[in-house]
Amino acid sequence: MAKYEDVADETREVFKNILADRDLERIITVDIVNDKKLKNDEGYKIGKANPYASYKSGVDVVIYINEDVFDRLDDAQQRILADEAITGISVNLETGALKIEGFNFKTHKGVIEKYSNDIILTFKESIKSVYDKMKEEAEEDAELIKN
Repeated sequence: MAKYEDVADETREVFKNILADRDLERIITVDIVNDKKLKNDEGYKIGKANPYASYKSGVDVVIYINEDVFDRLDDAQQRILADEAITGISVNLETGALKIEGFNFKTHKGVIEKYSNDIILTFKESIKSVYDKMKEEAEEDAELIKN
């Protein structure tokens, strides 16, 4: 039995709609593949196609899902999974460089249950802002010392 299989047209359509919303389908080719052995909390795995595979197939990015799991999600959950997988894909239009970013938000389930999503999101953004401000201050200090 092959490790990978094609996904159903309905599954492919969910991803295609998100790609169209992001205007990515005119820039890159994304393939959705069923991996029945995939078992992770995200519900998908994403990666760039290796250069040879990309050359032979024209596919730039492969999103692996376990379609048995995907089919048990309701329509809204399926769209969220597709959206989350695709959100990390970006292309620098000047250089053509393809980038797949990892998650930028992590926490524990218990923290989300104790507080709310909005509070946790605001907290995470505050931490990022503090780091950005500290970096800015360090650059200003370095510039002062340099002069």
